[in-house]
Amino acid sequence: MATDYGTDVACVADFSGEFREVSGQRLIAEALARRLITPRGMDLDDPDYGTDLRAHVGLEYTARNAARLVSDAQAECAKDERVEAAVVSVESWTMATRSLALQIDVTTIVGESFRLTVAVSSVNVELLTP
Repeated sequence: MATDYGTDVACVADFSGEFREVSGQRLIAEALARRLITPRGMDLDDPDYGTDLRAHVGLEYTARNAARLVSDAQAECAKDERVEAAVVSVESWTMATRSLALQIDVTTIVGESFRLTVAVSSVNVELLTP
């Protein structure tokens, strides 16, 4: 049986207008995606919240840039109190379209695991799974 993390209105970058509720893995996935599009310092209640991955999409793909992106994303995901570990890997990084995709293997504090796929462009972050 899945752990009850509560419910919230579905929202990554903006409300869908449907006011659909999410729970479980989807709730955590959306919370992590919001962390990954919020520039550090924008949350006045938590100035250490966020790392805006959109800042990476215009960079040349190098081992150093990829390592920095992975490190930033993993560190930010680990700040969520429901997350025990988050292992991030770069699925694609395309300079021509200024986009990238990440896979994030999340393990919750109660041992549940799921894979989150996030597509990032210079203007948008889209949650592809779960």
